[in-house]
Amino acid sequence: MNKARSIVDRLLEDDPPVETQQPEQPAPDEGDESTRDLFLRLNRAPDPYHVKGTPGTGQRRYATMAEQLGNRPSKKIDNNTYLVRGQNGAISVRLHQTDIVTYTPDGTATFNTGGWPTKTTRTRMDRWIPGDWAIYTESFKKHGEEAPELWWDHGMYGGGGSPIRGGIGKMFWYNRATHAGTYESGWQIPFTDGDSIAPDGSLKAQDKPIQRRKRGGTSRGWP
Repeated sequence: MNKARSIVDRLLEDDPPVETQQPEQPAPDEGDESTRDLFLRLNRAPDPYHVKGTPGTGQRRYATMAEQLGNRPSKKIDNNTYLVRGQNGAISVRLHQTDIVTYTPDGTATFNTGGWPTKTTRTRMDRWIPGDWAIYTESFKKHGEEAPELWWDHGMYGGGGSPIRGGIGKMFWYNRATHAGTYESGWQIPFTDGDSIAPDGSLKAQDKPIQRRKRGGTSRGWP
């Protein structure tokens, strides 16, 4: 009996340990230390595409909106642009019929073009983006895509009328403080309707970041 138990013990000792750790994702083949660091933060964080920003500014933006609104349900702040009070304390920036920026009282901001990636939409958004984030545009053609057909008809978007071409572009995020999404980082972070910025200033981007080469092989600063 003892001999049989000894044999079993030796067999168990010879069994290889079970590998429970997931294999490491490969780092990009090219890029400097800041590029690799951004790759790790984008791809190995618990929440994919969660990119650090500057904390605290979302609450201040919400407070500014609330102060401008006062007790009113809405207030005009620019051409065809209004601050609008929503449910559960939310406040939105409404351009035409689209709430392009919506803040909740905790300082979370959510962004939406409503399918209208125009210069006007981008510039209205930029005023209210927290966490040192901003948006730039590039042509759809550069990315092998067709620009959407947008129309302006008797003071309203949609339907027939005259096509809008000027100022339409594919939108991307970048951060002035952390350099995420800039030419320095070697990455582009596509803007997608529904992207949000948390109270800590971090961007939750829904679309996968795109690696790109630096122009001329050197840092170019901002897009």
